[in-house]
Amino acid sequence: MKTKLIFTFAIYIFFLSFIISTSCHRVSTTPEESPEKNVEKLVLTLNLNNAPAEVYTISGILERNGYSSIQRIFTISGDSAYADFGQVVIGIWHLSVSAFDSSNQEIYHGETDVTIQAGQINTITLTLNPLTGGLVVIVNWGTPTTGDYVYTYNFRDPPRNVYRFNLQTSLLEQLTNQDMSEFPVYLSNLDKIGYQRPYIHQFWTMDKNGNNKQLLFQKSFDMEMPDFAPGNQKLCFYLIEGGGRRLGVMNFDGTEFEYLTPYSSINNAIPDINDAGDRILYESDLTGNYNIFMMNLQNNTSEQLTFNSYKSTYPQWSNTNNGFYYLMETTDSVQIIYQDFISNSAETIISLADPYIIDFTFSPDEQKICLLCSPNFGNYEPRNIYIYDLNTNQISQKTFTNLLFDRPKWYKF
Repeated sequence: MKTKLIFTFAIYIFFLSFIISTSCHRVSTTPEESPEKNVEKLVLTLNLNNAPAEVYTISGILERNGYSSIQRIFTISGDSAYADFGQVVIGIWHLSVSAFDSSNQEIYHGETDVTIQAGQINTITLTLNPLTGGLVVIVNWGTPTTGDYVYTYNFRDPPRNVYRFNLQTSLLEQLTNQDMSEFPVYLSNLDKIGYQRPYIHQFWTMDKNGNNKQLLFQKSFDMEMPDFAPGNQKLCFYLIEGGGRRLGVMNFDGTEFEYLTPYSSINNAIPDINDAGDRILYESDLTGNYNIFMMNLQNNTSEQLTFNSYKSTYPQWSNTNNGFYYLMETTDSVQIIYQDFISNSAETIISLADPYIIDFTFSPDEQKICLLCSPNFGNYEPRNIYIYDLNTNQISQKTFTNLLFDRPKWYKF
């Protein structure tokens, strides 16, 4: 979706991403009954982040030949809405959704067929068009199995949930609703997304579309901003201890945990591990100002890589491992710098004063940057997703929410 459409869609088009959630409890049947008589509990959940302001209530109707229609009014709560349709017979149903204003006038409408399957969760993207003039209802079904995705999470409490921005559809997809979920990271050995559930000290996994959530391991601490090395299947992270932040590393399944930096008031944080799993980039205020350091995990020795007077944070390896990127805050802008190991030279990749860059992640081919930007830093104002194209030097805003996105990671599957 182009930038112009994103800016105008709140006026002309209303996208709803439905999560079709079915329980695994099936009503028993006799041998004479058709398998079609099996039923599943159906709950429709939709994301209202980009809903037009005039939308006051939403209703949905499920219809199928030979069965009674099922109509429900959605319960709206914050940026989402849900409707429990109860036990629904497995098979293909026709879904109609209408949005009404405060005067109970229907202002948006959309329709599509949905397939209810046993024990499965499907995603429907339904476009609701305004009821003026001749209109065509546009329906996008399902989620591509390959493509580029940015995983992030909402930093605002509550709720902390994991989101995925789909670069193919330009849609923001909420993947968790588990009472605090954060720090998504792709575990390539499992082909799953790992994420932390803080306060209860658990690390969970789910598939790339947000389904099949399972506890991977329990721990006694909260690990912040984990990163994964496919070469040796290690997770690196930092912990908040002793008035500061210290680095740690362990196997992907939570075993063989070890501290990498000592208990102190020094902040060693935001680690990024290379693919081989033998070196970690991290930020540290060891010398008084934040700069970038690198630790060799073979002997746990560190060296300082940048010596800037401005705060330098969020280091990230380049794909070739011949250099790294980091964020530098100057007096009038925020810059993303590339530093080359071979030539020991530094290059400014992007410099922005407005919007303010909070965090970033590169596309796998390093031709685009996903930026998390805010009107101001440190005021907990909304952070939205922007995409910067290095080939055209063009930036486009992709999300328009009141969420505080944090620690994005761009993956190509």
